[in-house]
Amino acid sequence: MKMKNLTKVEVYEIAKKMGIKGRSKMTKRELIQAVEKNKSDNVIKTSGAVTEYIGSGSGETLDSFTPAVKEEAAVDISLPERYGIDTLVLLPIDPANAYAFWEITTNTVSKFTELADSGSIRPVLTFFADYRGKLAFSPVDFLGSYYVYDKRMDGNTVWAELSFIDKNGKSVKLLVSEKVQMPSDRVSEEDPHEYLRVSETSKKLIEYASAGEIIYNSNEYLHRKMKMFNSYDIHEGGS
Repeated sequence: MKMKNLTKVEVYEIAKKMGIKGRSKMTKRELIQAVEKNKSDNVIKTSGAVTEYIGSGSGETLDSFTPAVKEEAAVDISLPERYGIDTLVLLPIDPANAYAFWEITTNTVSKFTELADSGSIRPVLTFFADYRGKLAFSPVDFLGSYYVYDKRMDGNTVWAELSFIDKNGKSVKLLVSEKVQMPSDRVSEEDPHEYLRVSETSKKLIEYASAGEIIYNSNEYLHRKMKMFNSYDIHEGGS
């Protein structure tokens, strides 16, 4: 089979077995060129020490040959373009921002294309929130990601759906994400603590603090009260 008839993933696997460097950054065409070049080069077979050298016919002997140091194969950290799994994931970022990514497999596309009774379908990504309904929507491709900003998501349960419109104008679901609870920038409405609320005037507060002593201009009074207040731990807002 000719290399050009293979997929990029298949050519990449061949390059990986050959130990071709920089393969993760190559296009399919560059991968094919690198594989073909590797095949045409002289082959050095090693097993700890050099056991065989297939030269170019120049008459070189094993004694005159300096073995090359076999380099450690680089760790392959490249990610595939697709995983081949129907996926739709929604992730919260902050109270008003969320991120969705998805993949619709070829089999799923084929199945729903037949259902649509047309040559192709175009997915639509829609965001929903409890008590808010539909938030936003946009036509998308079968593989991609999307950021959505909407203040109405704040504190709400939110999810995403991928769907298309069939020949009868009905929306047909392709994928639905898990429902996620968005964070909130509001103060909790379920705080069980009760806080002291005082509506008295400042004069009344002074009377309470002085326990009936109203010698406001007395240095002795002020000294006594300061000493009393300093003996307590003050907790802001505590009851």
